[in-house]
Amino acid sequence: MRALTRIRDVVMATVGVKSSRAIGLAAAGRGPVIGYFPLLSKSATELVVGEDDAHLDFRVTVQLRTDAANRRELVVGTVVHCHNRLGRIYLTMIAPFHRAIARANLEQAARAMKI
Repeated sequence: MRALTRIRDVVMATVGVKSSRAIGLAAAGRGPVIGYFPLLSKSATELVVGEDDAHLDFRVTVQLRTDAANRRELVVGTVVHCHNRLGRIYLTMIAPFHRAIARANLEQAARAMKI
């Protein structure tokens, strides 16, 4: 994940997109961060992180749910609003990696929580 983030930072710097480090540093000045993403809201069952930028705005929600059989499950959802062509190109480029990383992070969290 770190290697992919570094590649993303180097490639996207050429078109003026903020680096992960810049996002994290700016966010840390405003409040808590998870990784380098600003924590926008937190409850007993949900975390929402996200960032707004010139090319796109995004939100990621991580929810802990209990089903009818009282089993716990983790659910991740992502919403992205592209503002321009750069946002659409960026989203197209990172979407496959985002899916893989989200899946891997969910699996890791589930193992840690023994869900």
